[in-house]
Amino acid sequence: MKEIFEYFPDCIKFILEKEIVNEVVNLEEIRIRVKKPIILKFNCKEKMIKHIVTIEEMLKILQLVCENSIYS
Repeated sequence: MKEIFEYFPDCIKFILEKEIVNEVVNLEEIRIRVKKPIILKFNCKEKMIKHIVTIEEMLKILQLVCENSIYS
């Protein structure tokens, strides 16, 4: 799971680590959309995190995933 967390800005990473600590094996999906709350999908349930994702956070995620080379 640590490999996945490195693609998130620190503020989101902290929230995710706190929210899924006991359910990490059941986590299937992390849904992140701009101006929407984060949704965690587990085997049999969904959990909505009250944090609203900003455009800056989403751009940071994109940069981290693309290793600062969006064009490639």
